[in-house]
Amino acid sequence: MNSLKKAYLDARQKIDWYANIESELDYLAEKVQLLQLTKEICGEKIREIGEG
Repeated sequence: MNSLKKAYLDARQKIDWYANIESELDYLAEKVQLLQLTKEICGEKIREIGEG
């Protein structure tokens, strides 16, 4: 395989890898937001129970 073709294929693989990482990070960011929201809501409910 000539070096230009190899460089092209290597670059394509890196682009695909970064695209996969980006989608994984988006997924994880959503999970973190849900976790933070859940923590906030549960904290409020616990305080309400403690005051009741």
